[in-house]
Amino acid sequence: GERFGYPSHVVTGSDQTVAFDALASILIDRAREGYNCTLMAYGQTGSGKTHTMFGPTGCLTESAVQQAAAGIPAAWGLFPRAVLTLLQLEGVQSLHASAVEVYQESVFDLMDDRAPIQIGTSKPMGTKMAGASDLGGAFSHNRAINGMHPASCTCHGCFKAQEAAKKAKEAARLARAQQAE
Repeated sequence: GERFGYPSHVVTGSDQTVAFDALASILIDRAREGYNCTLMAYGQTGSGKTHTMFGPTGCLTESAVQQAAAGIPAAWGLFPRAVLTLLQLEGVQSLHASAVEVYQESVFDLMDDRAPIQIGTSKPMGTKMAGASDLGGAFSHNRAINGMHPASCTCHGCFKAQEAAKKAKEAARLARAQQAE
């Protein structure tokens, strides 16, 4: 099977741009190559999973999304940066993304008020999340006040984005083949 590693890391105090460049930009490249990519946050309560994935509370407002055409807001975390970056790539025709919470041994849809979903696999599509919403809607988390962080999330989040640009890739391949003739 394919080996997975951790080719980079982010030190305490790094901003969202540094985190994106170190951790998520390679996934954008892999998605363009046709791979399904998953970005997952895992860590102790209060370690910054939600902040790293989304940014600070309130940064994903409708007005911020509308203004993002002028540039990615500095506060945005990895997930909205990845989505916007993929949508801005030439040849991207559609983007399918889902956001799930893994809490204990259950998986919930973060875009559908934590509706339970089933995880499975299929040969042609790989990992499937039956019942998971596509990109859109508000996100919610299972929050628990504790001694470490009052707004902390007790779950682990996983965000899967799949770029669907097959027609654009086929057209580019055909154009290269015609140029070679």
